[in-house]
Amino acid sequence: MSISHVLNSSLILLKSRVSRIFGWCWVTIVTCLIVSRGTPPLVPFLLSLASTIFMSASVYLYNDIIDSEYDVYNSLKKDRPLAIGQVSIEHAKIVVYTLGLLGMVTSYLMNLYSFAFNFIYFLLFTLYSYPRVNLKKIMVVKEGIISLGVIFLTLSSSYAIINSFSMNAFVAGVIASIYLFAAQPAIGDTTDLEADKMQGVKTLASVMSWRRKMQLLVTGVLLVMTLTPLTYFYMDFNMLLPILMTLASLFVLRNMIPIMNRFEAATFDRTYKIAFAFYMLIQLFFVIGSLQFNFFL
Repeated sequence: MSISHVLNSSLILLKSRVSRIFGWCWVTIVTCLIVSRGTPPLVPFLLSLASTIFMSASVYLYNDIIDSEYDVYNSLKKDRPLAIGQVSIEHAKIVVYTLGLLGMVTSYLMNLYSFAFNFIYFLLFTLYSYPRVNLKKIMVVKEGIISLGVIFLTLSSSYAIINSFSMNAFVAGVIASIYLFAAQPAIGDTTDLEADKMQGVKTLASVMSWRRKMQLLVTGVLLVMTLTPLTYFYMDFNMLLPILMTLASLFVLRNMIPIMNRFEAATFDRTYKIAFAFYMLIQLFFVIGSLQFNFFL
């Protein structure tokens, strides 16, 4: 087994998970910008980002190994490298172990607090897929772990940049995780229903109608829109945060409510794009809200 084969396998596997890895990297980038008010120190920032890339890639590729025999029955996952045999399971395991080790090493180079929070993130997501534990089979726990991942990465990045707890970053992480939990059944698990059924996985998506999933998503948007203004009144975010968040929330509600009662491929695609964009914007708005502008002082 040559190094070139392993590297080629790594690139193929990572390419198949770019969107998920980027989603976790976004949490790290946003947190670093919030705690530093837009100017994070370069070395801690790069270490934090590298650690997130390595660990998120490791746990997601490990999940792909466990699910490879079921992904062939999923219309959106059937073309993944492991499902079609483009990469062997043996090569994938080497990639997973290597990335996990790199993630732990880069975490340790930051400080012990960052290492600890990253280790918890890594452990939770490993147990999420590990067959003997398989936390993803437990309804609500499955969705909860994904949401908690945002908070643990937020804490890790905070300590990496300022070596202490940041209430601003923590609140931003909590609000993003609340929305992510509410959106997960509609945009995260709806396309996995058949494969989840085969594995005995019970999710909120499996017991909820499309209307109920959309109602939960809308509730998440309303919570974000309601909670965010409190951060302006009781914390040191600027007024752009509640303004931008309210406008974006109203846009999402305007587009989501009319399609709550019907599920179609086009409806799901539209819902996914808008809901995912809103998740990214929630965090971006907290970055903007953390900046100091003279005309808001």
